[in-house]
Amino acid sequence: MKRLIVLSISACFAAGCGSSAVQVPAPEPTAQETSIDYPATRAGDLVETLHGVEVADPYRWLEDDESDEVVEWQTAQTALARDYLDGIAGRDKVRKRVAELFRVAVEGTPVKKGEYYFQTKRGADQDQPVLYVSRGFPGEQRALVDPNQLGEGDNTVALDWWYPSFDGELLAYGLSTSGSERSTLYIMKTATAKKLKDEIPNTRSAKVAWLKDKSGFFYSRRPSPKSDETWFNRVFFHKIGDNWENDDLVFGAQGGDEDIHEPSISPNGKHLMVAMYSGAGGAVADLFYRPVKKKGADFVPVTSGRDSAFWADVKNDKMVVLTNYKAPRYRVVEIDYDKLGEENWREIIPQGEDPIDQVLVVKGHLIVKVLHHAAVQLYLHDETGKRLREIELPALGRAYGLNGGFDDEEFFYAFTSFAYAGDIYRHGLGQDDRPDLVSRVEVPVDPDKYSVEQEFFKSKDGTVVPMFVVRLADLSAKSPMPTLLYGYGGFNIALAPYFLARYMPFIEAGGVFAMPNLRGGSEYGEDWHREGMLANKQNTFDDFIAAAEYLIARKITTRKQLVIRGGSNGGLLVGAAMVQRPDLFTAVVCNVPLLDMIRYHKFLIAKLWVPEYGSSDDPEQFKYLLDYSPYHNVKGDVEYPATLLLTAQSDSRVAPLHARKFAAIVQAKTSGNAPILLHVETRAGHGKGKPISMRIEDTTDVMSFAMSRTGLLE
Repeated sequence: MKRLIVLSISACFAAGCGSSAVQVPAPEPTAQETSIDYPATRAGDLVETLHGVEVADPYRWLEDDESDEVVEWQTAQTALARDYLDGIAGRDKVRKRVAELFRVAVEGTPVKKGEYYFQTKRGADQDQPVLYVSRGFPGEQRALVDPNQLGEGDNTVALDWWYPSFDGELLAYGLSTSGSERSTLYIMKTATAKKLKDEIPNTRSAKVAWLKDKSGFFYSRRPSPKSDETWFNRVFFHKIGDNWENDDLVFGAQGGDEDIHEPSISPNGKHLMVAMYSGAGGAVADLFYRPVKKKGADFVPVTSGRDSAFWADVKNDKMVVLTNYKAPRYRVVEIDYDKLGEENWREIIPQGEDPIDQVLVVKGHLIVKVLHHAAVQLYLHDETGKRLREIELPALGRAYGLNGGFDDEEFFYAFTSFAYAGDIYRHGLGQDDRPDLVSRVEVPVDPDKYSVEQEFFKSKDGTVVPMFVVRLADLSAKSPMPTLLYGYGGFNIALAPYFLARYMPFIEAGGVFAMPNLRGGSEYGEDWHREGMLANKQNTFDDFIAAAEYLIARKITTRKQLVIRGGSNGGLLVGAAMVQRPDLFTAVVCNVPLLDMIRYHKFLIAKLWVPEYGSSDDPEQFKYLLDYSPYHNVKGDVEYPATLLLTAQSDSRVAPLHARKFAAIVQAKTSGNAPILLHVETRAGHGKGKPISMRIEDTTDVMSFAMSRTGLLE
């Protein structure tokens, strides 16, 4: 196999884990399992006939969140999991290390609006980030929105999003509680931090586009608070001071149940653009245009029905559009507002060997983010598209949080890698300008002690897939080591290198962390994405299983030392891998997962994911969904690996019923004694907005479980 050494960094912890402690591989676990007495779980006899196929669903009753029986069962399951996790020897040591890594001060990249600079910061002793503002940068900052001071002691109040007006004088922001992400929109005067009376509910993941004069804004929200309308949004216009219930519906009246809309306005305030995404995977995105002042005028489609994605940076005299239309690795085109036809588009950056991930327009320049074998590279181009130079990054890693305005002389970005926790840079546009380090997250990690390699392996169908492998540099690679394999593979999301805070205890103790870049992500462009979606979803699971087989064949690890972990779409990934190859892993950690793929689209916002997965309502899509749906493919007389299922009651993305039903059926059918645990957090959601104190406990649970199952805590 092709093998490329891309970096030798390395990681140990300043808290005192010297390399002498990990000179030999940890032993494989040898303790005998004892049978666990699970809470009594009734199995129903429900069988449905779907498209001529009988489909059993014995645990349908566990879908009802309001049922007393379900609440009691879930409470008993969580208590069992809590007892097991709290009883792991060495847990306190793991928690201490996790707290050291998580309780650090962090910052977001600054956003300039007028003379104001807005920036989020979270102190080491705070649970939630705070939004600060200053006049000029650097300047004296003052807190504008501090969720830690809201909610009368409820540390789950979170700042979901925020949008200043063009001059920065007004701020629209969204707050939610308990990880629900069900935001309420508020408005504040920046100079005084005084809240206006305006308050708009149902603004989950809102996008706000201010008018130039600050008299109002276009924004996206759910049409009504009805439970059957929570999965899509529409664009409305709100005039400051008006009752939100009287806001005009501007765009999306005829939209479908999977349509997400985002408005934006050009810096001169003249041009209004609405991007319409079909579902959450980013495979299809259309653009619609209208002059701002022509109230009631029809929107003109810029792109529509092309089965491609378009992202527009809306500027004064044109729009700069990143698209995979006729270019699966993306290209950049310019489009004039008065010449929208495709024949008038001007290609300024053609498709290259590596996919373009993002384009930011700043003062006559383009900041272009490119993915090279899943690692980020940044380039500065002039406004014609000519590449001027590469913006050097500190190491193989990920640049993110790019911020810069149309008239700004500077832009900001953050950088992270496996050993870099998050540095923020300020960069001018001059020929001789170089990155200026603004801030650095101070963590107790020595970045010179990690070894990072990028391996390339073949999947089941021969496709070559890259994988990052991280371990201590002075740890012998001659003997198999406990290994944690993490994956995602979906929704056009690339897994670029990032700081491994949650996995540090595992690596420090002598383990290996592996992260393959599975099909379904965006690492190699839209073709890579589509090869892991809809009818091709099995490719994602095949890639992940092939990664595990490669690690074993290379003697990096063994089946008895291999743990897999994934969350959300990654929870589906590890659930599918577990039922398809239960012999391949010693343990599974499955966070906020999708596991019943026949009924997933009937709950919460999951209709947004139909373009990515398909729907069992469609006869052809039903076939492949049933073929891989983890819940429906659990078999009897199979010894399943130790499994930790983690979900949350306030999750408004993936319903906790998936984890409940899967835990019940695996507990009933497994022939082994390895624990099948279900833990349900009652004051959290899918992950966003979770306070640091809760993240520390969650990570302690996961790392203690993974390390104990592989012998790293013996």
